[in-house]
Amino acid sequence: MVAEQAGEATLGRVARLLAAAESAAVLGRPELGAPLYPRIRAVLDSGIALHFGGTGLVAVTAGIAAAGAGNRRQAEEHFQAAIALAETLPHRLGRAEARRWYGTCLAQQDGADSPLARGLLAEAARLYSELDMPDHIRLCREAVVGAGKAASG
Repeated sequence: MVAEQAGEATLGRVARLLAAAESAAVLGRPELGAPLYPRIRAVLDSGIALHFGGTGLVAVTAGIAAAGAGNRRQAEEHFQAAIALAETLPHRLGRAEARRWYGTCLAQQDGADSPLARGLLAEAARLYSELDMPDHIRLCREAVVGAGKAASG
């Protein structure tokens, strides 16, 4: 359980754990969040699905950390679970965030030509548009452009 793996699982400790993994990815260094994946997975396995910062969905953060660790299968499972949860709740921001991070991770791994990555990022941009979040729309576009540059460079 979380308490066994992460010490006393206070709300503050869980929040810092999730913020650390997301921050590493935002800074372009998702591999720095990789060592946190087992603890993030323990949080998710304990039944905690939402948090009050960053993406808002623990499964998205788990996907980010798993992708940073190079575990594509688990990352995709977490992102797909996050999308399903965001649709079910509904969690409007979570719908966009799950797609953006999933698409970004795929674009980084597969390059800008990934149809799935492009589709996820386009849908995320549409959802961000509904929420009037132009900076996040820009992030979606940059994820595709950045992946294209990395693949050609």
